[in-house]
Amino acid sequence: MHKWYSFLWSGDEWLVAYSILPLDLVSPALFSIGHALELYLKAANTKLTGDIDRAIKFQHNIKSIWDNCKLLDENFLPSYE
Repeated sequence: MHKWYSFLWSGDEWLVAYSILPLDLVSPALFSIGHALELYLKAANTKLTGDIDRAIKFQHNIKSIWDNCKLLDENFLPSYE
């Protein structure tokens, strides 16, 4: 069974992938960063709710995951409003 920190491991892997890409591969680099962000937000959402399936249902909608994390915890990353 997967836990919230499973998203962290995958997010870290995407950051490593980003760091080893050649500088001229802009699209894969942006995808890697975006996917890492998505996975980190899903980890936070799962940690807040205790429900990994709920986080997965957001699919790739980063804004929805972000908004839901803010709804669940008004102090969630206040510097990034």
